[in-house]
Amino acid sequence: MSYLLNIFENCTGLFICYAIWLNTITDGVFWSLFTIAFGVMLFMATSRLGSTRAFAYSSIGCVFLSIYLLIIGLIVWWFASIIFLAGGAGLAFLRLSER
Repeated sequence: MSYLLNIFENCTGLFICYAIWLNTITDGVFWSLFTIAFGVMLFMATSRLGSTRAFAYSSIGCVFLSIYLLIIGLIVWWFASIIFLAGGAGLAFLRLSER
């Protein structure tokens, strides 16, 4: 159940109001940096498996996050396109190095 929040200009739903507010005060940079930080965190967490698998895992994780943020409208399409290319490169690099 969502309640009316007057501090976020009569928006309903706390997550989306907070996300739009963060996007507004940082001119859209916050969620782009969040996506990059998420990828770095995944890479560092899985780096014990090898750098190629860690890169592929983190790039695909960033692709799923950027799809979600793009659908909501929190990141711009060109940044999501860069993340999609990095995800494809991660999968290709993993596939070629596993031979």
